[in-house]
Amino acid sequence: MRFWKGAWVLVVALAANLGGCAAPALAPESECLAPGRVDSWKTVAWLGAPAASATVLDARTESALEAALVEAARPAQVTLVPDGDGQLTSDHGWAMTDEDLTTLKPLVARFKALGARVSLFMDPNPEAIARVPETGADRIELYTEPFAEAFKADGRRWGAATEASLATFRAAAETAQGLGLGVNAGHDLDLDNLIPLRTLPGLQEVSIGHALVADALLFGFHGAVTRYRDTLAGA
Repeated sequence: MRFWKGAWVLVVALAANLGGCAAPALAPESECLAPGRVDSWKTVAWLGAPAASATVLDARTESALEAALVEAARPAQVTLVPDGDGQLTSDHGWAMTDEDLTTLKPLVARFKALGARVSLFMDPNPEAIARVPETGADRIELYTEPFAEAFKADGRRWGAATEASLATFRAAAETAQGLGLGVNAGHDLDLDNLIPLRTLPGLQEVSIGHALVADALLFGFHGAVTRYRDTLAGA
């Protein structure tokens, strides 16, 4: 699930959780996606129209299937992530090597031609972020697991480790802003660590994964979504 900061919920169409994939959390994306599931994915995207968002998890392979999914659903945003087929979860952003640029430029152009805003999944590395405009992308999504781990090391409080990590992420966000890029963030975020993270300059959107489902068991989905929206809004 994605949230716009201070706005309504942005639905994410997760193709891996549709169409009868037996164990989407444990299977590579290629085992969960099939051409016959495009209609199901498009239906979920429609539920959030016109603000559905897609994540292309295997961008290095230039998957024709994922391109077909995006073309069918026409999401408002596509996020490109450098995950391999067998990878269970994201653990790094684009390094923005020359090879990455060669991979990304045609992908960004393809998805922008479909009317989507394009975001690149990035580590909080200003040097790498400085090359993002070369691809034509509109935003970055900061990979926030290091921040979440720092928050955990502080006993899940806003302590010294959290502040030190935030300084790194602030520098990355400021670099992106200076380049005219939008700033999203995601990975291992929850209601508690969002409180310090929401102070990032220019933060526009966050991606919430398993924490939202866990909170929904306590509060229901409506209650959980409301809490995330309120937290991002500073309520």
